Amino acid sequence: YRGMEARGTRLMQGLADLAARHGVALHVTGVPTMFQTMFIDAVPANWRESSLLDRERAMRFSGELQQRGVRVNQRCAWFLSAAHDDATIAATLAAADGAFAAIA
Repeated sequence: YRGMEARGTRLMQGLADLAARHGVALHVTGVPTMFQTMFIDAVPANWRESSLLDRERAMRFSGELQQRGVRVNQRCAWFLSAAHDDATIAATLAAADGAFAAIA
């Protein structure tokens, strides 16, 4: 589990870094093996604030990822397993780089 947690942490941080590089407002929340990417300007303090996220951008991001071989659900929820190795995380971040570029 330590390996999964480390890879999940690297993926979460990598997604946040890529979003910032592309000028995309993104909040990554959750635990390393199950987290969500929220397209929102400020960290939400409650459910009402989290409902202000940019759903259209989330859907576009999900679609762009899928075109690049990465599947997340339409709520941009991410689930990691032991099958996700370092190469998978690197490939996922490369796909996310392209997806962020497409939606920026």
